[in-house]
Amino acid sequence: KVDVSANAMGTIVHLAVAEGQRVAAGDLLMEIDPSEYSAAVQALEASINSARADLRLAEASLDKAQQDLARSDELFQEGLASEESVTAARTNARVERARVEAARHRIEQYRANLAKASHDLTKVTITAPMAGVVTRLNVEEGENAIMGTLNNPGTVLLVIADLGTMEAWVEVDETEVVKVVHGQAAKVEIDAFPDLEFTGKVTEIGNSPLRVRTGASREAVDFEVKITLDGT
Repeated sequence: KVDVSANAMGTIVHLAVAEGQRVAAGDLLMEIDPSEYSAAVQALEASINSARADLRLAEASLDKAQQDLARSDELFQEGLASEESVTAARTNARVERARVEAARHRIEQYRANLAKASHDLTKVTITAPMAGVVTRLNVEEGENAIMGTLNNPGTVLLVIADLGTMEAWVEVDETEVVKVVHGQAAKVEIDAFPDLEFTGKVTEIGNSPLRVRTGASREAVDFEVKITLDGT
């Protein structure tokens, strides 16, 4: 099973599934209000266009500064301009060249921010990560989806389970678990179906013990073993 949580925060504006519905991988599950994320993308696109205009202006200023420098050099060679004017023209050309570089870096920064904003915009559309059945639906349209943080998990919006494969987790005593191996055939009896016996294979053996206190000083040690059932 998969717990589906939100990677974007906002109001759920469209819920495309119901509890008990079967979905395929990639099917639309729900949409979160994209207004804030769309506005961020549009603002950055406008910033890039403005930065491109600033770059063109800076390049034009650099062209003029380089022409002025070339003219000053010619006049200096002919004795018609002072060394001070040539130095000033050379400094002005360096300044304009730095402005061009700054404008180019600013565009790259906006592009990186736009890529992030565009990625955030895709998070408002939540699709099924796997095929299965929606076994639990915890939200309705109009409710808020909350992102998780480092210490606080986010809201589990819904749960998708693959009911085509059933697994049984059983507890095996520490004295018996050493006899269990991967791939070993197993039989499982369930209280809810007293007349049925399920068969399967051991697919996982827990490495960490489950310690349960049975008295003031006694402690039982079991290990979890996962059995994948056949043809259920």
